[in-house]
Amino acid sequence: MALLAKEFTVFALREPHTALRHSGALLLDDWHYAQIFSTRQDLDIYRLCLDVHIRLRHFLI
Repeated sequence: MALLAKEFTVFALREPHTALRHSGALLLDDWHYAQIFSTRQDLDIYRLCLDVHIRLRHFLI
């Protein structure tokens, strides 16, 4: 869940600086939690975020 929160913050919310600075606390902060797991978000965006993360990781390794 922490990885998903971090990747969603980087990719969908376009806040890489926030994801790097608060990566462990994204799920603890109510505002960030509400932004990440909002009912307004399409469920496919979560899968896309993790897919992009996995593809970039394989590319860089």
